[in-house]
Amino acid sequence: MRYVLDTQFFLSGLDPSSIEGECYITREIREEVEKGFPARKMEYYLDSGAIRISSPSKESIEKIREKAVETGDIARLSEADISILSLALEISAVIITDDYSVQNMAELMHIGYMPLNEDGIKGIWRWSYRCTGCGRVFSEPYEACPVCGSPLKTVRKN
Repeated sequence: MRYVLDTQFFLSGLDPSSIEGECYITREIREEVEKGFPARKMEYYLDSGAIRISSPSKESIEKIREKAVETGDIARLSEADISILSLALEISAVIITDDYSVQNMAELMHIGYMPLNEDGIKGIWRWSYRCTGCGRVFSEPYEACPVCGSPLKTVRKN
């Protein structure tokens, strides 16, 4: 079995050598875990071979981005999130994460996932963006409302 580890795995102090199977991270996850004890532990696990760094293909990244735009998750996902979803899709791995947006996308893309400390998502959500000023709803995220300039808020679609 293959697993792709999210940043929270390292911040939680978990040990990837206790997982039966191959563990992977992406460069973006390595960059997110940048300081302190979690970073030192991650480097130890990389040096020992308990985890490997791998990069997803541009095609896998594009598939994830396209689906995230379609569902409205694109504004909720970081580059690190997109990278682990893409890698898991590409190598048929299970993602270990507590991030609900990552779990939502994993569910939509038929990628396995396991929560760390939380229960995990209860259903698939799709998102839209409502203006806090004029109340208009958009399917795409904008920096500000294109009509009145107010900030947008992410809301679940009905």
